[in-house]
Amino acid sequence: MSQLSKILRRASVYIPTVIGEEYGGGYFAGYMRADSQRYALVVAKKADGEYPSRVSLLKAAVGSAGASMWNGRANTEEMYALLASGSAADAIRFCYELTIGGYTDWAVPATQQADLLYRAFKPGDTDNSTQSDTANPYADPATGPYTASSPSVTTLANFKDGGSEAFQTLAQYWTSTNNFTLYRRLFTTGAIGGGGPPGDPYYVRAVRMVKIPG
Repeated sequence: MSQLSKILRRASVYIPTVIGEEYGGGYFAGYMRADSQRYALVVAKKADGEYPSRVSLLKAAVGSAGASMWNGRANTEEMYALLASGSAADAIRFCYELTIGGYTDWAVPATQQADLLYRAFKPGDTDNSTQSDTANPYADPATGPYTASSPSVTTLANFKDGGSEAFQTLAQYWTSTNNFTLYRRLFTTGAIGGGGPPGDPYYVRAVRMVKIPG
């Protein structure tokens, strides 16, 4: 990035336009809209914001915390408040306590944020799940359910299977959404999984959202 570009970014609200461009402490993953506000979704770089192994979501009962389908930060804050002092590492603590690029508002993605990550950065060419609940009304623009071939594998080499930023294939990632069950996203097909206690081990990759005009 040129010095002029850096100056312009600091002087005004920079709105990213290219999926995968460096932005906001990570990579731009797409737009979301909720409560009449538009957001840019940012996924953390793998070395900074993906837990290095499978990990529990929370070492406590979640109760009614985590109802949002789109606001991972709100869910993460609610669940973090349930943690006992000095408890062992888990996905909620890992994301909530992250500081990357000076930003401290990282979160376990809500299920519709995880959908945007899959659409932007699908790592492999396995056919997608065609279950009906893969539509995303919070994406901007809103998206319909997956087909077998859409979304397609990412064109970004670093996010393809084996790349330095790629999501794990054949593995599920935690979301922070708790709607009578805890949800996960499979990054092989995009399928949504549910059920099981918060102590079950899955992967996690942190996200944050940036308010933008529009």
